[in-house]
Amino acid sequence: MLDPQVVSIGITVITLAIYGMAISRLSSPMVAFVACAGGWTFFNAFLAQTGLVVASGGALVALGLKKEPRALLPGLVLLSLKPHYALYILVGMVLSGRWKPVAQTAAVGALLSILVTFRYGASQWAGWLEAIAGGLGGSHPSLDFGYMSGWTALIPAGGPHLSPLATLVFILGLAPIAAAWYRLPPMRALGFSIALACLLAPHAHPYDLGLWVVPVLATWKDPIKPMLGLGLLVLIACFLGIRFPLAVASAGLTWYCWRPQSSQPNWRGQLSITTIRPVQAASTSIHSW
Repeated sequence: MLDPQVVSIGITVITLAIYGMAISRLSSPMVAFVACAGGWTFFNAFLAQTGLVVASGGALVALGLKKEPRALLPGLVLLSLKPHYALYILVGMVLSGRWKPVAQTAAVGALLSILVTFRYGASQWAGWLEAIAGGLGGSHPSLDFGYMSGWTALIPAGGPHLSPLATLVFILGLAPIAAAWYRLPPMRALGFSIALACLLAPHAHPYDLGLWVVPVLATWKDPIKPMLGLGLLVLIACFLGIRFPLAVASAGLTWYCWRPQSSQPNWRGQLSITTIRPVQAASTSIHSW
């Protein structure tokens, strides 16, 4: 049997490579390097977690929507490892008429579930469902409440039992998801879905926040500066145990994807019209003399 530490290192290396490759194709190698060097990568490796699995899935879904449709299926399958991130995207794709990748993802998920059940037995699903439906609050330290990055970070540790409210808030989030996939371009709708899931999902954790790269790429023309800032924020917030800034950042990304695109003038373009053309006209008139 393989050493769990070796398996964890292998998963981290492979998914980091997929993450970087997808972002490089979406933007540039430099942007991919900045994303891979973000605080979420270090925190994920520090805790030997699976955040890079869902982050690579989100990057592949973005690549599939923007450039390479064949990347959609593996991206959705990886993202479905943590269904609280995948649900909003799958619902949005159904509402926008993208049935095929959703059906394919469901088929692959069913096959994997059968294989897991055959290998480990049906009893392990009870524990999985219990973890998904588990309550939130200081009385449930196994959920690592101190590092929650969603809105539950606003509730002090040791606060009330939040399971029913958190579930309701997450379900209500389906309404803005439907509106986003109706009114926004696909990439911005995807970014909105991911940012909102990071904000509302009861089990959102900072080591999953490599997903933030998708809303950044969907909204910023020059993504390096915001990506650097968010990566540093995750690194500082996690090691200091400060939860509030992560919830605020997720809320900000959600709004930034939703808001109308900037209508600021392209001064470089205006210069080409107001300055270059008159100069060319003057030059022509001089030559005509």
